[in-house]
Amino acid sequence: MRHNITRSPSNHQVGFFIALCCVQALFALPISGSVEWTGCVYDGENNPLPSALIKFFPNPATQPTQSTYSDSTGAYRLSLPNSSSGHVRVEALGYKPLDQPVHLGLQTNALDFRLELQPLLMDELVVQRRRSNDGASLVEKITVDHSSNSSLVQVLDAATSINIRRYGGLGSLSTVSIRGSTSEQVQIFLDGISLNSANGGGVDIGRLPLAGVEQIEIHRGNVPSRFGGNSIGGVVHMRTRGLDRPRHMRFNASSGSFNTQRLGLSHSGRIGQWNYLSLANYSASDNTFRFWDDNGTEYNTQDDEWATRRNSDFSALRLLNKMGRMVSNNHLQVHSTLDWSHKGIPGLGNNQSLYTRFDTWRHMIEANFYGMRASGHTFRLRSYYTEQRDTYKDLLGEVGTGLQHQNDTTQRYGMRGEFGALMPLNILGNVFANVFQERFTPHDRLRPSRVVYTNRRSSATLGIQAEKSLFRERIAAHIGGQGEWQKNQFLIPGPLAFSPDVIHRNSDVLWGIRMGISAHLGKQFKLQAHRGIYRRAPSFFELFGDRGAVIGNPNLQSETGHNNDIGLVYRNLDTRPARISLFELTYYHNRVNDLIRFIHNSQQVSKPYNIGQALLRGIETRWQAQVLPLINLNGNYTYQMAENRAPFSFERGNDLPNAPRHRLSNSLEIKQSSWQCWFEYQRESQHYLDRANLRPVTQRTLYNGGLRRALIPSTALTVEVHNITDNQVADLWGYPLPGRSYSMTLDHAFIRL
Repeated sequence: MRHNITRSPSNHQVGFFIALCCVQALFALPISGSVEWTGCVYDGENNPLPSALIKFFPNPATQPTQSTYSDSTGAYRLSLPNSSSGHVRVEALGYKPLDQPVHLGLQTNALDFRLELQPLLMDELVVQRRRSNDGASLVEKITVDHSSNSSLVQVLDAATSINIRRYGGLGSLSTVSIRGSTSEQVQIFLDGISLNSANGGGVDIGRLPLAGVEQIEIHRGNVPSRFGGNSIGGVVHMRTRGLDRPRHMRFNASSGSFNTQRLGLSHSGRIGQWNYLSLANYSASDNTFRFWDDNGTEYNTQDDEWATRRNSDFSALRLLNKMGRMVSNNHLQVHSTLDWSHKGIPGLGNNQSLYTRFDTWRHMIEANFYGMRASGHTFRLRSYYTEQRDTYKDLLGEVGTGLQHQNDTTQRYGMRGEFGALMPLNILGNVFANVFQERFTPHDRLRPSRVVYTNRRSSATLGIQAEKSLFRERIAAHIGGQGEWQKNQFLIPGPLAFSPDVIHRNSDVLWGIRMGISAHLGKQFKLQAHRGIYRRAPSFFELFGDRGAVIGNPNLQSETGHNNDIGLVYRNLDTRPARISLFELTYYHNRVNDLIRFIHNSQQVSKPYNIGQALLRGIETRWQAQVLPLINLNGNYTYQMAENRAPFSFERGNDLPNAPRHRLSNSLEIKQSSWQCWFEYQRESQHYLDRANLRPVTQRTLYNGGLRRALIPSTALTVEVHNITDNQVADLWGYPLPGRSYSMTLDHAFIRL
């Protein structure tokens, strides 16, 4: 039996109640008598819609009293008067305006908006640029799950038509190939800033932390003009996490095989008018894995034995800071990233090094100012500065051709502007300009008497991209192009210590054009086709060598890529079980002319020449499906013929290295309310390590699995196993990859600190 007892509150109870109210007041809005609204604006495919205009009307007949714009992640924040009701209007270029009544009764409200496409002809021009300049591109977007122990290499290795060339375990040299391209032909971006250096060699993604990266965009085939023309193979664009509206803190820690450790801490919130995000992440591994060593005698199995990888340790630190605020309905954001890595260079498996080291320090700072004018025109101004210092130390000559101790500094600073508008005839246009200068300063510590000279590459780019929709948005055509002027200034050292140095100067003009068309076949099918011409300028390494085993060729011409593809896309927004939500089928036919190739002479000295041609053809498929209510299936398959068209008879018609004929990747995910498990399957076949096709890679099959369990709210424990069957594989002869490995990750998020 329940008894109702009435008592007067004591002084202690009253005091406790007052204290509780004070604590709650700490989390209240700074504006008295106001209500804070937060949320995101999405398009019909649940993609974030940046710079959408959100306006609040106390009464439909009155003018708006408050307004704001969504940021680059689609998020918005609006402080409204604490009235009883009103309505919100959301506008974005190319989308139907959305009017929605709201009721203001709580201190904090969360509301998301989804906008539907409409023809570009609109009565009002108080709108923002559509995202559709990339609408006809083959873009694969990967959302990064930071509760797992995955690295950037592992995430990209499961993507469509991407092949990773790795030299070892965590942190080892790893390069990206898309559709059979070389690593130099793939552009890597971090928040709109290119990580590719004029010094060449491609970007080592093995030393790039995944911490802070929220989404990865992979452009294969048709690359938007805003990324420039140096992307014959494609573009990998990493976007770091946006500025979160509520205050929060997140912590994760992991431990695994080969003494692998990871620690991460992030915090976001608001100070006055500024939103901020701060993140620190540390990772390290000994990489002391076992491998099957043939002792350098590939065809003699009598001396094969198990060995342990040495001098393969790796450690890295990432610091990320972001701050942003609204300035007269425009966005101002400052972004700073500091990456440091320290690792050993293990050398060949049968002849391992003990002391060779490679250290990298890179700092990036970027300032963004973007928004919209009253006419509907959009703009973005970006200025940036990057500095990278590389130290390579091989004082015993264990890996290179001799004793080496290099301190190299690469600096880049530039400015970029973008302008978008709805032009006559309802053409959606985007104009961009980019200027930068890169400075590369090598310093030989073993020969300090040599004059240190700064090598320079200056560049100025102007580009445009336009899109026109026809037949009520059923057909969209786009065309774009850019022209880039480059000037190089480089010191060519004399062959001997007493030989005079020569300053070499050259310039080049690069141009590119791309066009595409997409047609909607009903509500679920889309047919799209692209054609583009891309050019890649030779790197400093190819032009001027390295004063050792490579002699440069200042007369090199730029590589030219002709990329063509046609594909069918099926997308079903019906989320019921046993439904295929996405299926892509694409055929591509690419040709690269003036391919730069290194030729060895009898003294084992290499020099690059424009003598090669590559023909790259293939079929790509990608799928996403919900098999059962709790089971999701994701995967891709690529059949590729990367044919070498070199003039040499022993190479012509062979497969290019690092371009497997067959590549299949599948993942099965079972997810419930408090737990999640997954299983991954990867298979490659018909793969060669060399141009002569004398070193085939045995057919490889890899299995990975994991289990995630929510322990308490906001806390999860993840256990993962990679290479379950302990297959001994390698992407490069003499450089084995790790076998079976385990990891355990604890992730905890603090909300509203």
